[in-house]
Amino acid sequence: MSFSTSYKIAFQFNPLFEFASAASFVANKDQFIKIFHELGEDLDSIGFIEQMDGQLSRFLRSELNFFFVHPFKQTSLGYETIVNMAIINTSPITVTEGINTLERMASTQLVARMVKSSLKEQFDSFLSGHQWSDVQRDRDLMIRQLNKIDGANKEIIERLLECTMYPDEAKQRYHTLCKTFYNSIYSPLEEQIVSISRGGAEKYSEQYKQNPLKFIDNYLVEATEEKLKQPTQIHVSIFDQACSTCNSGTSKDELFNWIRLGIHLDRLLENKPLRKQADLFLKLLSDSKRILIIEALAERPWYGQELSKKLNLTPAAISYHMGFFFSLDLVRVSKSDQRHYYLLDKEKMKTYFSQTQEILLKKHD
Repeated sequence: MSFSTSYKIAFQFNPLFEFASAASFVANKDQFIKIFHELGEDLDSIGFIEQMDGQLSRFLRSELNFFFVHPFKQTSLGYETIVNMAIINTSPITVTEGINTLERMASTQLVARMVKSSLKEQFDSFLSGHQWSDVQRDRDLMIRQLNKIDGANKEIIERLLECTMYPDEAKQRYHTLCKTFYNSIYSPLEEQIVSISRGGAEKYSEQYKQNPLKFIDNYLVEATEEKLKQPTQIHVSIFDQACSTCNSGTSKDELFNWIRLGIHLDRLLENKPLRKQADLFLKLLSDSKRILIIEALAERPWYGQELSKKLNLTPAAISYHMGFFFSLDLVRVSKSDQRHYYLLDKEKMKTYFSQTQEILLKKHD
């Protein structure tokens, strides 16, 4: 479904996006349930997640954990390896085609992709002055760099070292995991998943048609105006139900974008009952890092990377904490000079302080 505006936006289901999200959510089920609970949201796909989880053999669970379990705010070995295949062109490929691509990929290339995606927050530290083109071709150098890196999760590093030392075995394990998980676990549910996603796409497409600029400002927080002049496909995710991410690619020398939009992002951003607002506001204030974010944004607007550097937090951590601000409509995003600036609504902050006090102290007129 595309629309005749100055933007080349269309809604399109991307099978590999949803397959990667399903594997990640099954592997990290408890972590995601906790995150959505903190945001005052139910994880609506829990039925699918529980059903898939219940079908895992001991072996498949072990392999899923190895490639897809990740610490909070860090990327797993397997997730972005699939996502990167999902964004190589504007026409999505099937999961089976993606798995066949994995089978043809050189084992060293696959492992290099796992290293780069898993360490994207610590990539400069990992390279330590070396060129990535040199590191990915030299296994001994990659092993040395993995052993020296600071700030990365120890368990993730151990997995990456194992894959780097035994790339052919790692490729075989990962390919077998993806193929088995798809054929035995995901595929029987895929038709239902696609149907629900398309229902979400119809909901969002109607909002887009009614007010394109409002839709873009509310939901496409990572897409600058310049990016949206390029062909843009929006995939609606039922698993990553509150996401808004933008990935860019090139096909036949033409730039394009794939955006993943959570099916219930609109629900997360909508007005909530006063008591629920108060609970979320107290959770927002309960973390010292979010207090630092409030103090910084009270001074002036900051863009994500700038704020990350000032507070010594990873970009993933900034995005996580911003989820609390967005859920209460305390922050909006202003796009300028290809950057996304966070703007704090100070008046609304004051309102929440007053409103929370009244609710907790049961003060009445």
